[in-house]
Amino acid sequence: MYIGNLCLVTAVEHEFKTVASLLNGNSISNKNEIGICRGYSGARRITVLKSGMGARGFAERLADHLRLNDYDALIVTGFAGGLNTSLKSGDTVIYDLCYCEINNPALSIACDITLTKLIFDILQKSKPKSIHGAGITVSRVLTGAREKIALGIQFNALAADMESYPVIAVCAERQLPVAVLRIISDSADADLPDFNTAIDSDGRINNWKMAATILRTPLSSMRFFRNLSPALSSFKECIKVVLNA
Repeated sequence: MYIGNLCLVTAVEHEFKTVASLLNGNSISNKNEIGICRGYSGARRITVLKSGMGARGFAERLADHLRLNDYDALIVTGFAGGLNTSLKSGDTVIYDLCYCEINNPALSIACDITLTKLIFDILQKSKPKSIHGAGITVSRVLTGAREKIALGIQFNALAADMESYPVIAVCAERQLPVAVLRIISDSADADLPDFNTAIDSDGRINNWKMAATILRTPLSSMRFFRNLSPALSSFKECIKVVLNA
């Protein structure tokens, strides 16, 4: 499977800028409330989209974008919370199936088998600890270790994010091959500060609210950001490997 024209969907600014920094001749714009970066990796044309954390309203905007732009494949990428205690910060998870906890009962949707296997095989050569399995999209940052572990057991899922399911659903409607590549930012057995209070309604992280959250919970915040370092390095390494394959 050759991917000549690839689209990547990220959630937050740091993920977006990290991917953009790996592209040649990149140009950044904003259209229909979507941050867009276009550039190249070798001869391959790459487009990076920014959905915002939680991807509120992004599915409709993505559908409009896909009607006007042709891609060979799309990859949803960025950080995710671990739901299995065997996974640590920086580990790589490639979804084969994604649940949506927001719906009741929870729905599931499969990623493209061929694209998922391709990404997994590519990463196995440089990151042997990459693993594939189920993920789940939730409506909030999961902050409690007990909640994360229980959710992982309930759905037999490895990781939780806030964006993947609606993006996969849009791609499925258009028969566009889609895969999910996530980097674990926090392990299942780690309690987190309540970062939900720092997310604005448009999915952007509010720096002032984030600072207030950190001041309220300095120890757990310090532990989270210290453990985030391997995740940041792993994310950049994985994207670079995939783009250069």
